[in-house]
Amino acid sequence: MRILDVGSGCGVVGLEIIRESNFKGQVDFLEIQAEYKPYFEANKVYLNAFNANFILGDYSKTTLEKKYHLIVSNPPYFAPKDFRRGPDIKKNICRFFLNGDLDNLLSFFKKHLDPNGVGVFLCRELGFLEKYQSTFSFNVIKKDEKTNLIEVFPLDIKGGK
Repeated sequence: MRILDVGSGCGVVGLEIIRESNFKGQVDFLEIQAEYKPYFEANKVYLNAFNANFILGDYSKTTLEKKYHLIVSNPPYFAPKDFRRGPDIKKNICRFFLNGDLDNLLSFFKKHLDPNGVGVFLCRELGFLEKYQSTFSFNVIKKDEKTNLIEVFPLDIKGGK
């Protein structure tokens, strides 16, 4: 089984998967900000998660060699045009879609999910899902009044993007 955490930051989501499941296979962590790698490495050592692999890259522009059985993501929630950004650029990258958007994330899932795989991500908006109904089956799990957990199941993944 191959697992990928997209937009992983310091690895919290993927490292929890390793810790809670005792998963022994390799887990890849894709993150755009190199500044998070030392924190990721410290968390990896602290949790003895030596099967964790940090990959520096932007999901909206990166193509990986592998297909994954599970892709997880806690992507930014906010469109830059809808909210005022703060002074901290690193926090803004985590909170706002400055490098890609949910469309890019689902295109990434399409390219990198194994045909029998599943993707899971958090989001607030659901309207964009409709245009992907020929590509994915979705299960929307309401977390609270603003946030949904979306399970993504490939319908037909041939030909990449």
